[in-house]
Amino acid sequence: MSHSAPPSPVRRRLELSIGLIALLVGVLIAVFAFVALNQPKGRQASRITSTPSSTAESTPSSAKPSSSAPVKPPVAPTTPKATPTTAKPSASRPAVIVLNNSNTAGLANTAVSRLTRGGWVASNGGNFSGDILSTAAYYDPNVSGAQAAATALQAQFPAVQRVRPRFSGLPEGPIVLVLTSDYS
Repeated sequence: MSHSAPPSPVRRRLELSIGLIALLVGVLIAVFAFVALNQPKGRQASRITSTPSSTAESTPSSAKPSSSAPVKPPVAPTTPKATPTTAKPSASRPAVIVLNNSNTAGLANTAVSRLTRGGWVASNGGNFSGDILSTAAYYDPNVSGAQAAATALQAQFPAVQRVRPRFSGLPEGPIVLVLTSDYS
């Protein structure tokens, strides 16, 4: 039976330093990944997976329809749980394009009905395939008043969790509302 000598103090410090550096690098990578995944601009390009409904405006050529993803048929809107008072659309409010980023069929139609009853001009832009954390109103920072209107939309409809600047991969429009599974 052979015994080895205990490691020298220099070697122990070297091993400890290497371990600490490896741990620090791992933590930095985890923080970077978390931040990157929570930024829409840091994600791969998203795509529209179905054509807009007949009431929707046409999808711009910059939004590429997916030929590999199944197209969900339009579903009749469901009756919402709470019915806001019907209001006339305001000329000062920009149009809202609604995209469904959930597995709930017809969710965009439901939201369009609610927004319209709430005085907004809204259209169903189809389904959206991307990694969106929660229901959000994306505004075009180049359109005057779009951010204020998106904030007003959020205040009127609390199901809109976030207001953020528009990112590439969304259809052109002053406000694009992307619904996720948290929308009710």
